[in-house]
Amino acid sequence: MRQASRDQRLEKQAMKPGALVYKVTIHLLEGDPVRFQTELGLDEIRNLGGEIETAMEAKYLGIQLPGRLRLFPSHNIREIEIEPSPNVLIAHVIHRAEELA
Repeated sequence: MRQASRDQRLEKQAMKPGALVYKVTIHLLEGDPVRFQTELGLDEIRNLGGEIETAMEAKYLGIQLPGRLRLFPSHNIREIEIEPSPNVLIAHVIHRAEELA
């Protein structure tokens, strides 16, 4: 029987109590969008607003994936989507907006 890869073993682990899975898409000025998901526990969710603000001011954004680290220079990031929308207070955000076609 084949041994499951490290990535498959990580996917099968139980979620942290109270954790939520967030899907993130980084749209780049040049290149294809980068999509990933991450699981955040309650403490991480409470600190998410500050983490997002800090990330927006940084020169790069790093994503730690199983077995590798990807770094994206901020000057090449056009937009970042986070689903579901976190319920955190972030300055410079218009709340309760509806997208128009």
